[in-house]
Amino acid sequence: EPTRAPAGGPEVALANLTMPTMDVLATVNGQEVRWADMEPELVYSIHMVTQQYDLDWNQQEVLALLPQLQDDVLNQVASRVLMRQLAEDEGIVATDDAVQAELDEQQAGILATGAYTSWEEFMKQFGLNEEHFQRLVRDSVLMEGLMSTRMPERSVEQANARHILVETAETAQEVLDKLEAGEDFAALAATYSIDTGTKDNGGDLGWFPRGAMVTEFDTAAFSQPVGEVGPAVQTSFGFHIIEVLDRGPHDMDDYSYEQAKSEAFGAWFSAERADAEIKILQTFSSAVEPETTPAATPSS
Repeated sequence: EPTRAPAGGPEVALANLTMPTMDVLATVNGQEVRWADMEPELVYSIHMVTQQYDLDWNQQEVLALLPQLQDDVLNQVASRVLMRQLAEDEGIVATDDAVQAELDEQQAGILATGAYTSWEEFMKQFGLNEEHFQRLVRDSVLMEGLMSTRMPERSVEQANARHILVETAETAQEVLDKLEAGEDFAALAATYSIDTGTKDNGGDLGWFPRGAMVTEFDTAAFSQPVGEVGPAVQTSFGFHIIEVLDRGPHDMDDYSYEQAKSEAFGAWFSAERADAEIKILQTFSSAVEPETTPAATPSS
């Protein structure tokens, strides 16, 4: 036995689970969710959060978070069941070939990080078994299929602008006067702008869609006449002198498009979840009367 108690790992959390008091924990459009559906997901989540936040489950305040985590996982499992139902409704199938290809890709990617000596070590570290990992991969293939049926437009209205950012209204006026007198925008940006990321390339911000900039800047960029320098715009960063060089439909870059895809899918799924008949029948946290849920006892 080591002299100093090691930090409480996932096994401590697993020994202190609040066990369900009923067979059916939730229903999703009539489909039952049982402990066997939830347990592998819970084991995986406990291993994940333990590593991510470096948790010590021997600490009482950490252990106290466990019932809420169980509630969160049950909700996630219900969402997964709904996702599978929606995929089935739309005729989206995760073929064995697609699942195998994704499995191979994930396995190669995980081992390529060099963080694990073997695939078995990775599985053990995250409390996974082959069957559960395969289910996770199958779900991700179904999710991709659902996402691909509701892709947002890649081409959206964007503005192409440059700016000079200064600290005070007085300096902004000074710059505007010099522009009015015919001085060069790029040269003034190099001299005056406190935006270190753009001052040396003429203040150029490139193309950006609505909502990418702070509200006041966004409003100016999408309303100012193209080719004209507008009045100084105050934001939390200071005072911006903005020239809109062009505006119109333009393809989002890969990063923005991935974000737009996630947002579009998230909004659609939230609406579907609100419409679905999801009943959470078991609560693990203290919202439940003590006599209906046996209290977790700290492991000896």
